[in-house]
Amino acid sequence: MTIEEFDKTSFKAEMKAMYKGEIREIVTVDFEEKLIGFEDPTEELFDEEGESIAVINWVRCENCELI
Repeated sequence: MTIEEFDKTSFKAEMKAMYKGEIREIVTVDFEEKLIGFEDPTEELFDEEGESIAVINWVRCENCELI
């Protein structure tokens, strides 16, 4: 995805992108830095109450292809 495509995209819930040969759900976007956030299924963190916290992997939009 180019930066121009990123800027024109209306991101919404349940969007998916191809990253490193895998289809992954987009969980967040950083518009200022042109980053796409995917949840890391291999890493798990916990808050003070023991609740699970998602770990986000940030990648450049140029390294993704919207599905």
